[in-house]
Amino acid sequence: MTHGGVTVWSKEYEYNGHLIDESLQDQRTRHWIYRFNVNMRMLFGLDNHTLIDWERRKNLKRKDLARWLQLYIATHAKPFPVSVEYLRQQSGSQTAVLWEFRRMLKHALACLEANEDIKAWMIEKSSDLVYVERGKATSKAQTRHLGQKKRVTANQNHGTRHRQIRDSTQDGQRDSTQGLA
Repeated sequence: MTHGGVTVWSKEYEYNGHLIDESLQDQRTRHWIYRFNVNMRMLFGLDNHTLIDWERRKNLKRKDLARWLQLYIATHAKPFPVSVEYLRQQSGSQTAVLWEFRRMLKHALACLEANEDIKAWMIEKSSDLVYVERGKATSKAQTRHLGQKKRVTANQNHGTRHRQIRDSTQDGQRDSTQGLA
């Protein structure tokens, strides 16, 4: 990585160059020390990256789907509903049948809820859409971002409505293992 090139981009910048300026290995301990290219720092501003609570991450050891979902959900200030099939494709799951992946997904979402990575979740049976509410797991930067979007949307007054997470118990379609009330 000191000689090879990388391309990394954010909403505002695109960086082309080397990733690591230099590296040093302690011959006694065999540990490496790296110094990243300082020109990349502009890619890591307050609005250009997502921080993960490492202790929460370690709680998901050997739970690959939950770990993938943790990262996927953390990148969305307010996750929009997506289908179970979409999550299966995006996660790279090798599970052949959708009902088996759905079972694994429910377990992974329950793990994220217990780990306080999300507040609540549900899978709507009629549409097979997954709804997630982040709650306190939404970062301060994401909360500010959502506040800015509300002001912009209110100012534009374009009449579109956003679908809210809703309880479908009146239709008898809510799975008892799901966390939305």
